[in-house]
Amino acid sequence: MSQTSTIQGLDHGLQSTVEPSIIFNDPEIQVTINNNDRITHINFTAQNITVNNTYNPTPEVDTEVKLEYVLCDVTTDPFTRTVIGVKQTTDAGNLEIQDMFLTTNTYINLNHSVSGLNFKNIKPGVIIRKQDDDEVLGFFVMKIDMKNNTTTTHPVHYIYTDLDQNTLFSTSGMFCLLKGTLILTPQGYKPIESLSRGDEIYNSSKKVKKIKSVLYQKVKVDKSKKKRDKCMDKYKLKGNNDLIVSGGHMVKLDDGYHLPIYSDRFENVQEDKGENEYYNLELDDYDYFIADGVEVESLCKTDSVKHAYYKERGLEYHELIKSK
Repeated sequence: MSQTSTIQGLDHGLQSTVEPSIIFNDPEIQVTINNNDRITHINFTAQNITVNNTYNPTPEVDTEVKLEYVLCDVTTDPFTRTVIGVKQTTDAGNLEIQDMFLTTNTYINLNHSVSGLNFKNIKPGVIIRKQDDDEVLGFFVMKIDMKNNTTTTHPVHYIYTDLDQNTLFSTSGMFCLLKGTLILTPQGYKPIESLSRGDEIYNSSKKVKKIKSVLYQKVKVDKSKKKRDKCMDKYKLKGNNDLIVSGGHMVKLDDGYHLPIYSDRFENVQEDKGENEYYNLELDDYDYFIADGVEVESLCKTDSVKHAYYKERGLEYHELIKSK
């Protein structure tokens, strides 16, 4: 099976300003390449999968899907993708969104190998489509270059479901405020999980801002795993009885900006094993709002916007996220 098509307008390194219909937490693609530079096996996995409750219409977890494994040349614009295999059934029947946790449900032993490629420019990817109408629910491309005679597992970039849009959406660093966090609104403090698109909150300057979208993620944490994203962990602000955020969520305190994972103003309070439910709020502009009496950042999907925000304040973002 071979199919080649062209993807227009990839904006390298940017994040999408739109939301995926399905949230795949810690998605990875695993590829096996033999010593003849031939791809022999490929599979897609994610630590867990949640539907996006701000997306309309929201797909159900039992939606039947098919996985199109592709090879993408991401160094050209437009770049091409070539379908090398399709997975749409399991031993139990048609593949569903909720089946994608298990590698055995997404694994393909290719019927024919693929060779003759410049692996420096080619990256594997997967397009996730609904079986009934081919609507695209997700599109992922591996972040690193492939190498011969190896099996490589690596995180991926997310590309918005509209294949004509093509801006990269990073799947990392999206963990934010713990469920139950109280957000300051014109009607007083409200739990973050009770807020919806269009609701009003106060920013750190006590100006009223409307919520553009609400992001929700449930992540499984196992501290016994050697390779894990510590940004998923829960971090508690010392001296504050309430505020708990994920490790990569920027907070503004009396002495400046702090990234909890690198700050001595926070302590890791993550249990050895558990599930964390996180929320974040997107406003019309990147900003800070009040959570449990503390200034915290809003959701920002474009790195250049975030960097510009701090540069306007005489700060360099990469300096702010260093260990303190």
